[in-house]
Amino acid sequence: MTEQKIQELLTTKYTGRSLFCFEKLNSTNDFLKDAAENIPNGSAAVTMDQLAGKGRRGHGWAGAKGQMAAISVLFKDKDTGGIPLSLISALAVTRTLNNLCKSKEFKIKWPNDIILYGKKVCGILCESKITDGGCITVCGIGVNLTQKPEFFKNAGIPHGASIKMLTGIDLEPEKVVAGILNSLEDIRENISPKEFFDEYTASCITIGRQVKAITPEGEIYGKAVGVNADGTLNIESGGKTIKLASSEVSVRGIMGYI
Repeated sequence: MTEQKIQELLTTKYTGRSLFCFEKLNSTNDFLKDAAENIPNGSAAVTMDQLAGKGRRGHGWAGAKGQMAAISVLFKDKDTGGIPLSLISALAVTRTLNNLCKSKEFKIKWPNDIILYGKKVCGILCESKITDGGCITVCGIGVNLTQKPEFFKNAGIPHGASIKMLTGIDLEPEKVVAGILNSLEDIRENISPKEFFDEYTASCITIGRQVKAITPEGEIYGKAVGVNADGTLNIESGGKTIKLASSEVSVRGIMGYI
């Protein structure tokens, strides 16, 4: 993966224009958080060999060398119309992968896992930090490109898969990175909150399904019926509508991961 080729594919004003491309790195999120005060808004860090990445809810994640694209983007502004960056990132990835694979099958499992044919092919972790210049957010995105089934079996991730496993398509990492950066900026700059949630809801496979929410107080069973403007999920259960935040719960389908 080369910085020059990514830059040539960018159509953005600022997202990814300050680009750090590493042969290997412990964590693209940690790099941007540590460097945040000295680099501009929209800076991005990418690698095909992330050694100590992180997932949601404290799960560790390290990709197979050269087979997963790790992409992180720094945002110093909060002008997203109140839309959580984690949801914006999920829609940006979904748009990009559907476009590159000429598909409509990449979907979102609330809040921000990217699913293809029932398997997770991308995870997203957004982290905030207080600096002397204010609050910053780093959105980390890990896209499974070419890992083989043995990788996920050995890692104990039965619901994981790579795009090549499921489609036979060997995507160019630079096109994936540039496409996601372009989509991130387009969504942040050019669509209204209503347009965003219409598109997000249409792409979210969680909506309309019977789900199990795993909360600190126990499990809740019900039907996922919608996503609110703050990114929370509404579940109808026992005649009531329950509002769930992704930071507090894990949502699964009744019969499996989705």
